[in-house]
Amino acid sequence: AAKLDREILSSERFPSSRYNKYVLTIGDAETMPADAQAYVKIINEMKDDLQYAGLAVTNERMDGMVDALVSGHNRLKNEWPWVGVAQLRTRGDMFDAIRKLFLGDQKDE
Repeated sequence: AAKLDREILSSERFPSSRYNKYVLTIGDAETMPADAQAYVKIINEMKDDLQYAGLAVTNERMDGMVDALVSGHNRLKNEWPWVGVAQLRTRGDMFDAIRKLFLGDQKDE
């Protein structure tokens, strides 16, 4: 998915001088560690051209197969403040997840 994101967002169709670029990945995040590392590496390579990158995990547990992708995004978040990570266990988590994705550690007013 990140390869396609990079291909689309780096095309002449979406010049950075004209468009803000966001990548938000939503899914269960159950990914093999090598695939998760490759995905995070591509997002990291794109960061100078992005205004935001986020990961919303639709999984009840944030361990096992999910850990590699979440940990990778959290490392990016430590280096680059415009990265969000949130978990959606139920439909009721939607608004809290949106706040966490886009406000991060800031308090909404």
